[in-house]
Amino acid sequence: MSASDKRKRLEQIIGDGEDTRPEQEEAFFATECPDNENAEYALLLRQCQFGLFGLYAEDGQDFAGSSDDIHVEIAKLSAVTGMGKKAVENAMCAYMRLQELPMLRDLQRETQRLDLSRLIAIDNQLARLGNDITDEMLAAFDELLAGLFSPTSVNQQLPTPWTIKSRMKKLLASFDPNIDYCSKKKKEREQKEEDVPPGHCSVSFSAENEDVGNARMNVVGDSATMASVRAFVEETAREHKISLADATVKLLTGEITPAAKAVIYGYAPKNADGSIDCTAPVYIPRFGWTMAPGTAMFHHMADANGTVVDLDSEKLDRAVAGYEVPEDIKAKVRWRDGKCVWPGCHVPAENCQMEHRISYGEGGLTKVDNLYCLCQHHHNIKTDKRAYYLPDPVTGEVVWLLPDGTYMKSEPEGFIQEQVLAENPRWKTTLRGLLTLRRNATRFFALAHTIMDKYESGGSYDECVSALEEVETKYGMSFPFHPTPPPPVPDLDFEPPQDPMDDRPTVQDLSMERRMSLPS
Repeated sequence: MSASDKRKRLEQIIGDGEDTRPEQEEAFFATECPDNENAEYALLLRQCQFGLFGLYAEDGQDFAGSSDDIHVEIAKLSAVTGMGKKAVENAMCAYMRLQELPMLRDLQRETQRLDLSRLIAIDNQLARLGNDITDEMLAAFDELLAGLFSPTSVNQQLPTPWTIKSRMKKLLASFDPNIDYCSKKKKEREQKEEDVPPGHCSVSFSAENEDVGNARMNVVGDSATMASVRAFVEETAREHKISLADATVKLLTGEITPAAKAVIYGYAPKNADGSIDCTAPVYIPRFGWTMAPGTAMFHHMADANGTVVDLDSEKLDRAVAGYEVPEDIKAKVRWRDGKCVWPGCHVPAENCQMEHRISYGEGGLTKVDNLYCLCQHHHNIKTDKRAYYLPDPVTGEVVWLLPDGTYMKSEPEGFIQEQVLAENPRWKTTLRGLLTLRRNATRFFALAHTIMDKYESGGSYDECVSALEEVETKYGMSFPFHPTPPPPVPDLDFEPPQDPMDDRPTVQDLSMERRMSLPS
């Protein structure tokens, strides 16, 4: 396709180069804020990206240039744009993905709302399903993404790549394509662990084959047990004022003793009568939802030495005397916010500070509706009066007011947001939620068993360990079976370093030297 043909085609798609954004009514994204010069410049950037790669989104379009060789086309685009070859390839693939997402493609044609980082994030998530992705799956993702990128409020924050990944992962987990693992091997592995009680951990040690001089220790256990281990290591590190790594080594080698007490937090649903539902999954910050062993272990620890805090209790809405925030109120604030409430910040709530929206020194109360999670960096911004925020009591959104008269908004990301609705303000355990957990677990274990099958059929140990770590990170779960490392293979080409002592002259050498030095 010639340059002039390409230009004509693009004009058909995006018009005559004028502002293609829809007329502003009530709802719009902050990136499309009217009369904002920076928003206009940002739109021009996205339009340029669309001009470069938009044709790849057209049905049946594989190449937008004159070449029929993908590597040549990437090289040409890289040369004329100055973009790296990998960046060009990612952009091409991201726009080609829109061929499978017609609703999102139409939205992008009309608005050029998504930049390359967001389109690439979408493509990377869908690529996890491989080539077996079905029309049903694509339709579901298309609907999700088209809705995600359709504003519902004024000056709404445009979803970040992190948000895209988070939302898509939840839908990815709901699909369970057939994965061909060996049922016999899976059964054999599970039979070995049938009688393992909650709280059990497996520990393995191995040498690093590719990193001479280093070794590895793997500890695998249920979420509740590992949360407890981490809590004790962290508390010990605080007491001794050392790092987490140093505390771990010193504890395991007996150099120091563990802290006398450590605390972990978990969020468990209630039954209709107000009692705790001990059969439902528990949410543990930083460790996610428990499966059956972790649920049992959590309630075992809670029964032995735990304190129950009813997050529905009116007691938590009280104002307390003083600046310090009690632990029960902290728990409810973290439960609500999920992360730092600055727009686009993803520091977990448990790593944030409790911030008085109305400063305590100015009469602000120490109570839930005046406390918000802010990371150290964004807490400093608010303290320095470079920004101020107001919460929306109906939607839960936090509106940040900036010195130049503009504002930004962030949505609450607390895990409970998906469990609690306006018409049902209590934690609700539903069949839908249970199915989501089951499907997520089914796909995780199917993938992990397939990885183990490949290793047991002669695959690489390092690749197996790496693949298991990747899938565990992706799903936030632990696989209870790990490969036995192979015996070390001797290096037949290894030559030991020469002993410096070998360079010393021998007695015979010295004798010859003396003879040679005698006068003739």
